[in-house]
Parts: sequence; structure tokens; C-alpha cells
Amino acid sequence: MDSGAGDGAGAGGGVKKRRRRTIANNGFSCSSSPGRYAHRPETSSHNAAAYYSAEETERYNATNCQKQYDLTQRCLALAGQSTWGNNAGPLILDVGCGSCLGWRTNAQPDSLKYAAWVGFDVSRAMLLSAQKDNACAKGTLVHADAASQLPLRNNVTLDACVSVSAVQWLANGTGACARLCRQTVNRLKPGAALAWQVYPPTDDAAHELAAAPAQAGCVAGGIVGDLPHATGAVKFFVVGLKGEAASTNTDTPPQCVLCHPHLGGCALWWHWRRGDANAPAPGCAPGDNAACPEGVSRLWDWHVREARRHRRLEARAKDEAALLAMKEESRAILLAEVQKARESRARASCPWWSACYDTFAL
Repeated sequence: MDSGAGDGAGAGGGVKKRRRRTIANNGFSCSSSPGRYAHRPETSSHNAAAYYSAEETERYNATNCQKQYDLTQRCLALAGQSTWGNNAGPLILDVGCGSCLGWRTNAQPDSLKYAAWVGFDVSRAMLLSAQKDNACAKGTLVHADAASQLPLRNNVTLDACVSVSAVQWLANGTGACARLCRQTVNRLKPGAALAWQVYPPTDDAAHELAAAPAQAGCVAGGIVGDLPHATGAVKFFVVGLKGEAASTNTDTPPQCVLCHPHLGGCALWWHWRRGDANAPAPGCAPGDNAACPEGVSRLWDWHVREARRHRRLEARAKDEAALLAMKEESRAILLAEVQKARESRARASCPWWSACYDTFAL
């Protein structure tokens, strides 16, 4: 459930001063600084069932329909389930499905109407809203708590698991998040994946979420940043890939400038690691990329634009005459941006970022 899916601006790439000021508030909040997730419901309430009353559900549905749909489709793409044929589709589990805004059949393209899915949520008001609006023609709704056992029969296996703004409620130090991830991975078919969009309320919660795929024995996984909205707002996803057998050495995403100053890689790594044929290969430089799916292309374009912006900042910082001619306040703002850019590059090990940055060398 997502009560703030479209808030905020992208992490970099913008040229307007207002947009750049919002960059520092993207990502995970720090324990010493509340950040932009400080007023989300999971930070003010420990009971999702009580928080999402009938009144709150109505407000939520009125303001989040398109955002929730976009995020659900992005989760499906990250889980490798963006298109299906006209026959029986895969079986997908939606953790914390809420009022099922992401599964409204009247908004879905034809290729996405053939999946069978099971959605469960702890809020009865949300589920009643979904039933009332006939939102789930191909879905099954269950009233259940993600902190307990998955509401599935023993013989049920999954082709994917998705979630939008729900799993962070479990990242509270009780082990519930890791337990959910283990249960989910145990039900996934080999080669299947999970993709959970999250708003980690603290750095501790972010680390707990990032560690869950490895604790569940995934062959690859962690937290990645993505750009699911046309606005360029950065969203974070817990991803995990199940192998033929449980792994004790999970591949994790390399740190990307997209997530600075917080832990996380970019979804380009995930598309490549999961075997997406259209994803740019590691080290691919601008001009070398073939046609990409929309979500992948948007990320690739972001790397190119942000690398150019970093290079322009460095060029301005080295122009001593221009710096001296600037007003003191403007010079301080510029030098602060330069310092932030340098810090993000110092931590970055993302090969796509490195290739783009090197391409635009001064």
C-alpha cells in the first residue's frame, strides 16, 4: 500500500535549482535526520490494520490509483512478468495488496490480463474496498498478516511475488522481514523472482530489507533504485532471484550514484543479472546501447544525463575566474553540489555509471 508513491523528485539529472534541492531528501532516511519518509504511516503507527480504516482507505484510493498501478507494473517488470501470452498466465503473489489499485483490469493492457494472482492484506477495509469496486477479476483476496505464515496451500508454487509499499512495515528488528522473504523464496519456482517496492523509514530498516534476499538463500538480490514514474522520482525495490538451490554467496548490487548517500544499486544491474536480453551490458558506454524496454531505457538515460551533470559541475569548479566573479552565496551552493557529487562518485562501483562518467571526461 502506497500513500506517497509520487512524492519527491529524481535523484539528480535536473537543472532547475528547485529540483536539485529535493535530491538530498530522496532515499532512505537517516536515524539522525528524519528525511522525507518521516511522516509516512509506518513511522507513526505500528498497526497497519488500524491505520487503514474505511475513511483512510477511501482517501488513499482517491489519491493513489495511478501511482499504485505504475508501481505494480514496475514490480512485475522487475520480477520478469511484464508480458504474457493469451493462454493461462503465471501465478503471482501480491504481499499487502491493499485495495488492489495495481490490478484494476480496466486499466491493464491486454497482455497483462491473463495472470492468476493471490493478494493478501492485514486491512479488512482495504480488501472490502477491492471487492466493492470489482477490482480483481482474476485475483483471489485473503485477509492475512504478512508477519505470519503465507496464506497458501502447501502445494502452491509461485512464478513471482510483488509488493507495493507494504513490506517496510515488517522491517522493525523482529525478524519478520527475513521470515517473510524466506517463506516467499521457498514458494518461488527456480528462476523466479520477487520485487517489493519499499519506503524504508530508517537506515536500520534499509539494511534489514537489503539483507533479506541473502538470508533467504537467493542467488542474487538486495535493494535497487528505479525510476518507475515519468516524474523521475526515485523509488526503491527489494529484489531477489531464486536459483536451483539455496545460495550461501548472494550477488548484491554494486553501489550506484542513483542511491547516494544510501545503500543500494540501480535496477540496470538487476535487469542484467536476471538475464534481460535488452539490458545494456556492464561497461556499456553511451551510444552503444541497443533498444531497451521503457523502464530500462529511462534508467540508462538517467546515467547519461547525470554523468554529464557531474562533468559540468567539475568544469565550473575548476574555473577559478568564474568562481571569484560569483556571489558568495551562489559560490557556496555550487561548491556544496560539487562536494556532494564527488562523495557519491567515491562510493559508486556501478559499471554503467563508471562507463557514462568516463565517456564525458574533461
